[in-house]
Amino acid sequence: MSARTGRVRRAVGRALVDTSPLRRHAGFRHLWTGQLVASLGSQLTVVAVGIQTYHLTGSTAMVGLVSLGQLVPLLAGSLFGGPFVDAWDRRRVLMATQVLLAAGVTGLAGPQFAAWSGGLLSVVSAVVTCWAIPQFWRYRSQPGPTPSASGQ
Repeated sequence: MSARTGRVRRAVGRALVDTSPLRRHAGFRHLWTGQLVASLGSQLTVVAVGIQTYHLTGSTAMVGLVSLGQLVPLLAGSLFGGPFVDAWDRRRVLMATQVLLAAGVTGLAGPQFAAWSGGLLSVVSAVVTCWAIPQFWRYRSQPGPTPSASGQ
């Protein structure tokens, strides 16, 4: 390998995210993959609720109210609910919030979808999301097992 190639590799390595923990630790990789899928699903749900509300009501004001209904609980839940959730076991909080989010999406997919039910499920989803995200980031920031600790 030439000196120029080595410099290019180091520059690219500094510019990109280090993915070596994902390759080394299967649990960490599963956590990240699950969170990627969950985050993608949550964002698609936010967009889908707005679109469905517009199709049902034909009112952009109703879409704005649903969006406001998602924002207010997200802020309030983050400020006031976060400290309470921090006292609980992170793993259980993550599992419970993901199950609740999946149940909410299933409720949105039901045949009797109405604008009010979409708004209500969006509010619940926003509260649950604001509890899940800090737990995920706190869980993610913990170092993975060292080779000597895991016996590898």
